[in-house]
Amino acid sequence: VNTDVKNHRIVVDGPGSLTVYNGLVFMNDLTNTRSNTYITANWNGFSDKESGILGYTVAVGTTPCQDDVYGHHDPQSHLFDASQWINTALISPVLLSDNNYYITVRALNNVTYGGPLATSVCHSTPYTIDNSPPVIHEIFNIQYDEDSGNLTLEHDSEDPQSGLAYVELCLGHSQQDCLEMDWVRFAYSPKINYTIQLTNGIPIYVKVKVISTVDLRAIKSSDDYIIVDRTAPVAGQVYDGSVAGVDQVFTNVQNKICANWANFIDAESGISHYLVSVGTSYDRDVTDIVNLTRYEATDTRACFDLDTDKM
Repeated sequence: VNTDVKNHRIVVDGPGSLTVYNGLVFMNDLTNTRSNTYITANWNGFSDKESGILGYTVAVGTTPCQDDVYGHHDPQSHLFDASQWINTALISPVLLSDNNYYITVRALNNVTYGGPLATSVCHSTPYTIDNSPPVIHEIFNIQYDEDSGNLTLEHDSEDPQSGLAYVELCLGHSQQDCLEMDWVRFAYSPKINYTIQLTNGIPIYVKVKVISTVDLRAIKSSDDYIIVDRTAPVAGQVYDGSVAGVDQVFTNVQNKICANWANFIDAESGISHYLVSVGTSYDRDVTDIVNLTRYEATDTRACFDLDTDKM
């Protein structure tokens, strides 16, 4: 009960309420919209068995029960008879910024003497106006399994006003196209899991599109690309000795052994590193002199000190 006005009851509804609704669709709540020049509402279930309903007023505020956006007015005052009421309101013109707004519907009974009694139902479900596109902050943790074709990734996206409804994925040969795979839509999730066999040896960029509940969209491409490489590197030449391109057959140095190499290539993913070993057999698995030792992709020569006591 309104303590300031004794004949006024105020009700703030909650989830499942069947009295006041946002929007024009009967008994259906509109929660998000891009339309910012009008507000609509509908209602149902008010009654007064003793004197009947005199009329309704509708107001809009930035918090429940307030009328700081649009004061109470009768949207059906132009009609001649209560039989013409359709219990809907279209409040216009207004120019509203992105925000949450709240509808209040007030019913007045038809008491003749002493003035009408009023009941106001403040709808607690916000009427959200959103004309700001969502934001994709980052695409990260992209992983692809060449054997199963399973692609997984995560993205950090948000839409503070109306929330996100869908996320879409496409794959391109650059950051501007979707030539590898056109857009595929999923229910919104910060994680995407999709199975596809990617083309071998081509840079493939991941692109994510997020779609808000009012159909505003944002697109972002990954900074790095995926290259599927199902083939081994192409072997080049290996030479004994430290002089590039010269294959040394004999040496009088007993405590050092060197090798150099050239023309190893991998057209798809490039050379990551080299592993070099020395053995007493042509068998590559024999590394009894020097175990496998890692060298960077930019290296082309390796020298090892030998323990002559063990030879």
